[in-house]
Amino acid sequence: MRLIRVFTDIIDDGDALGVLSNDFGAEIVVRPNSSLALLNANLAIANSTLVIDGDNNQVDFQFTGPTGIRTCFLPAGTYNASAHDAFFKVLTRTLNNSLGILQTDANLPESGLPSTAVGFSEDIGKEWNYAKAGQVYTQKWINSSRTMTIKDWDRAGTMNATAATSTYNSSVLTPNMTAAGVITEMPVLTSQTEWGRGCSNHYVKVKNMVIATNGGADETNSGFWLGLNNTAIASPFKGNYTAASTNAKYGVVGAWTPGEPTPYVWLIRDGVATADPVENLFYISDDNANNSYIGLFRNFGYLQYIQYADVYWHFLLNAATDDDQAGEDSGNGVAFPDTGSQVGNVAAVRAIYLAAQTAGGAYDSTIPGTGGGATDINNTRIGDTEEVLMGSVPLTTIDITAKYPVMGIMSPDIDDTLDYGGVELKNPRSTLTPWTTAKGNQKVKFHLDDSLTLGFPSPPGQNTVATTRNFLQFSNQVGDYAGFYNRAQRNGIVRMPQGSQYYTFIRNFSVPEGKSEKVVANYEYGGTRGVISSTTDMSIQVILQSPKPLDGHDGSTGDPKSLLGIINTQVSIKGSLSYECKNILPISFRNTQAFSMRNIQIQLQTIDNDPIVFEGASVLTLGLIDSAPSVMVD
Repeated sequence: MRLIRVFTDIIDDGDALGVLSNDFGAEIVVRPNSSLALLNANLAIANSTLVIDGDNNQVDFQFTGPTGIRTCFLPAGTYNASAHDAFFKVLTRTLNNSLGILQTDANLPESGLPSTAVGFSEDIGKEWNYAKAGQVYTQKWINSSRTMTIKDWDRAGTMNATAATSTYNSSVLTPNMTAAGVITEMPVLTSQTEWGRGCSNHYVKVKNMVIATNGGADETNSGFWLGLNNTAIASPFKGNYTAASTNAKYGVVGAWTPGEPTPYVWLIRDGVATADPVENLFYISDDNANNSYIGLFRNFGYLQYIQYADVYWHFLLNAATDDDQAGEDSGNGVAFPDTGSQVGNVAAVRAIYLAAQTAGGAYDSTIPGTGGGATDINNTRIGDTEEVLMGSVPLTTIDITAKYPVMGIMSPDIDDTLDYGGVELKNPRSTLTPWTTAKGNQKVKFHLDDSLTLGFPSPPGQNTVATTRNFLQFSNQVGDYAGFYNRAQRNGIVRMPQGSQYYTFIRNFSVPEGKSEKVVANYEYGGTRGVISSTTDMSIQVILQSPKPLDGHDGSTGDPKSLLGIINTQVSIKGSLSYECKNILPISFRNTQAFSMRNIQIQLQTIDNDPIVFEGASVLTLGLIDSAPSVMVD
């Protein structure tokens, strides 16, 4: 037996994948009827380890051509052959955290975000996820609706919803009360489906708020709260004022305390409500079209507390509640009302606002802030939206467990005879994850769907733009590791990288199980090969391509095949593969004449005929077994 060592030290990125090729300086003569045996192997397998750094961390995607290419960046990290699931979780989180919709550039949660980060109404409801079939991964996204349905939410016995108006109050429920008439618990609307992890919203419009005025022991706050819980609350559920902080990990509280001039907003962070209010609640009047929307929004990797307020009302209310501005010149020779009390100031500016609203925004020099100067708020802007950011929390500081939206009312139904005060909410919207929503088409809505005209001011509407020219693009190292190597597709179609740096994948349209195309659709970017994992039982074909074929056959095709051996083993965590043949199995050339093996080329393939891709030094040791003394070949 003669030993032959076939060696390569390359990173495969060419057309001849998984090939070890050597040209020897001396002739290797193979005598007639000789055979060849695989003795051992040490291979550095690509697609099994990955180091993310500044050279390969960029991921590009596009939902539709008109809004262009979006970019996000994977965090630095090292992933071994057992970490593909961890990698796809990070990839999915990175893609989801690149989504968002803001009306004001100043509200971007951090500097350095790409300029393309603002204004993507197409992002609303979109959520990325991944799937795994065997060793093949698929990255995918879907567009969720903000429609709330009976299957997703539990309201039975807790809260009334008037379908015609989407107005919520507590008229169905008799609140829990003390003997003295103090309200202790009120209804809560609870989601049984997880909040979305993409560009997700959870907000409501305040239809009506009436402050309690009876002055007795039963006088209490009028208010509501929206929150995100770590678990789905068992229903039916009632809560009290402290439920806003004890039953919500993150949330907002809107409450009107007796004696205060206006409702205020408190924030809940990590289960604790702020000691003091952070902002006015921009409520104007009963069912006013320009009452504010308030809620929680996932934008660009942050949980943001946002209120969408009418520009002119925001201007007037802030002046009325600011002692330094009351009675001061508004900029056009008109003083802000100063009645000697903030309650009176707010009542005065409310009358001003309603008069201007009734007038249709016509210019009136007697109204504060309507002088038309560059710094004035002209009342023709009544109905315009101002995006009031009240706080932001990085999602990296929030545990990544599921969050379940809740909406609670802290007041009874409005009742003028009892003077308990009260609250009515309107048009709640919550983006629930589309990946775990109950299957089937029987999703009965208990309020109007998301096509409802929300009125102004409002959060951006959900854009149903056609998802044309969409794609997902990785660096080549990331693509290799994730199994998105586009030169080895089994269907024979080769999608060449864009230039030499990226692999680009166009989507495959699919429909989730149990749903029709008309209901919802996935957009999937499927891996082209199984990943090489340390938990994978590898079965690798060793194929001698030159100089002469070996005497072998392949049952999968029925054709002859130059099989030198089959390696059955596992890849190490670091991505290396070691194999030692326990029983030497010589394979015959069945050659009747001598020939030279000076040029040797061997290809390694998976069991289903995809090429193995190398990443570094790899070696095969062969045994050449002669049947007769060697002779020189001319």
